[in-house]
Amino acid sequence: MRAIGRVRQSGCQCGAFLLLLALLLVACGGGGASATPSPAPTGASPGAALTATLPLGARTIDKVDEVFLRLLLIYQTRGLDPARQFARDQGLMTPQGDVRVTLVLDSNDPSVVDGTALAVGRMGGRVTETFGNQIELVVPVQTAMEYGKAANKQSFFADLADFAHIRDIRRTPLAQPMTACAPTQPSFS
Repeated sequence: MRAIGRVRQSGCQCGAFLLLLALLLVACGGGGASATPSPAPTGASPGAALTATLPLGARTIDKVDEVFLRLLLIYQTRGLDPARQFARDQGLMTPQGDVRVTLVLDSNDPSVVDGTALAVGRMGGRVTETFGNQIELVVPVQTAMEYGKAANKQSFFADLADFAHIRDIRRTPLAQPMTACAPTQPSFS
């Protein structure tokens, strides 16, 4: 009986591997990478187009901000440097070359927030701030992009989305530089 279970489990793993391989071949096949992305069909959401290309479950994709899914897609189809440039263009990167991410949890219980923050650290991220049910973190672009190359790993964002208490993975707005229209301190001259 145990041998049959192992054969079935092995068959499932082989089937999953073949499905993943087929998805990658479809995503990477064709006439090569284009310098400009082709537009999504009218009426189709960009998330739906990414779902077809990235080997992530629908539930995972729903939790991850679309800009991070696009970042993964660019990394997988064009490489690290174009992904870095995209992150920079989208305002995701800090001056130190890290991607900023905000996690929204389903609880503000300190044990849940602290446990999630520790797990993020084990994945290569660094928590910069926690408040209520949110965690802000940074992760080097290369770490986030190459995370999925390790055995038994999905992408950095997919593994985050699989955490028990993660509700959303959002972009963290970078601080805006002060402009001439910004309020000033009163002068006592």
